[in-house]
Amino acid sequence: MEPNFFQKHDYPILLECLVRQNLIDFVKIKAPFYADLVAIAFTTLELEFSEDKVNLNFKLGNNSYSLDSSQLMEVWKLDFSGHTLILSDSNIHHHHTYSRQEACNMFNIPFDIPKPTVGHLSIEHRLIHYLITYVLAPRLHNHGLILEEDLEIMWRIATGKKINWLS
Repeated sequence: MEPNFFQKHDYPILLECLVRQNLIDFVKIKAPFYADLVAIAFTTLELEFSEDKVNLNFKLGNNSYSLDSSQLMEVWKLDFSGHTLILSDSNIHHHHTYSRQEACNMFNIPFDIPKPTVGHLSIEHRLIHYLITYVLAPRLHNHGLILEEDLEIMWRIATGKKINWLS
């Protein structure tokens, strides 16, 4: 992603939201990397969850590596404070400050539609949704559907509420 693109094409809301969340460096990833090494690391990746941290364990050749939450936050230059996201198939438990009504109003989504699609969103809000579903909280399918978790994340990003991206 190139942030200058959004400035040139007059998408100030998206850029402002990314800046408030300290996500610019994370989403632009301009540093060189070795795609084959990344692919190998991901094929051996194991996630280890504890109450207050996440460990990423992977192997490259005969060597094992582990990164914990604080190391990941340092590498990705992300903030480790704010609301913890809960993305699961179980009942959604929202933080007490989240308001679905307010989120629907903010993004011009009719409140009575249980499963809205990205067709209801402006181009900038579609880009925020795209970043969520492909980069920040990726999923394998239904990228055109705005899940309740997506709506809450979009609302938190747009209102400048902090999010703990690793929990």
